Formats: sequence, structure tokens, C-alpha cells
Amino acid sequence: MRKTIDLIHPGTGAREQLLGVEGFIAEKYWGSLRQLHPFPGRIPQGRDKFNSAINYGYGILYNEVERACLYIGLDPYLGLYHSERYGKPALVLDLVEEFRVPVVDSAIFPLFLSKQLGGRGDFEKVSPTEYRLSPEGKAKVVEAVFNRLNQIVVWNRKKRVLKDVVSDQSQHLSRYFLGSESVYTPLELSLLL
Repeated sequence: MRKTIDLIHPGTGAREQLLGVEGFIAEKYWGSLRQLHPFPGRIPQGRDKFNSAINYGYGILYNEVERACLYIGLDPYLGLYHSERYGKPALVLDLVEEFRVPVVDSAIFPLFLSKQLGGRGDFEKVSPTEYRLSPEGKAKVVEAVFNRLNQIVVWNRKKRVLKDVVSDQSQHLSRYFLGSESVYTPLELSLLL
């Protein structure tokens, strides 16, 4: 808690404070992972092997979250935290935040640690320092992310499939917007198996 308090400065807006805290936490998180497996850091448009795989996994997650939003009747383009920009599903980007680590990072990072992903057949070289997933690499990422989405977890004291929790959280957010719930509670990672 002390680090968070140090990051919040008087005179800045709440959104700017959140961005500062998010940046601080993200740097610590990715820095910790780099100690376990070398990669250049989290680069959203990065074309190194690690970022290419993570970005592909996030794309799968974005689709899952957007489908859940549309099914519930939430407009995926009206965001809370992420800025609304033409063509960007800001609400999807907001909701994805609570699922990145338990769905994608926890599925893909172990593939690199166990050397199941990262070999020659998994990537195609685009330039001396840039790679993209090969069809074989894509298949590994898809399998890992969907296995994770179909994993049984304990959530709200019930056993649920993780992809159903994504839908439940979208419904929870919708009820919050409609005023039938007074608080929106993000996914609690401690409840995941």
C-alpha cells in the first residue's frame, strides 16, 4: 500500500493517478517475469517472439470479452478507463484487464519456460529482430488459451468454467450500470484454482 500512496500526487486527476499506478505495477510485474525468462519487456506492438505470442493470446481474449459484452447488450465501444477512439472497443479493453493474467499470461508464459514455445518451427522471421507466429506456433497459443478458458475455477464459491466467469463479469458490469448492483467487484485471482 505504501508504494501506491507514493505514486498518487495531489493535483492530478483520478484517471491520471490510475495510469501512474497501473504503469508502476505493470513494470514490476513484467520485470519479475523477465527474471524468470529473458524477453525485451512488454511491448504492445512488439514483434519479438514473446510479445508476438502474448499479443496473439490477447486477441483471443479480446474476442471472448467482446462476445460476452454483445451477448449481454453492453456497447463494447463505450469505455470507462480506456479512452473512446473510433474503431477501438474501449469497454472490451477495460474488461480485458482483469483477465489478462489469469487467462493469457498464465497460459503462454509457461510455454516459454518449458520450451514448448519459442523454437524454430513456432515463429517465422520477418526481419533480423522481428518474428510472427507460424501456423504451428498459433496452434500452440490457441490451444493453451482455450484450455485455460475451459479450466474449472472456483468463483463466487462455485465451480465454474473460466470463460463463463468472463460472461458473468459482463453481466455483473451491466447490472452495475443499471443500478441493480451498487458495486462492481473485479475478478479475484485468489479464487482461481
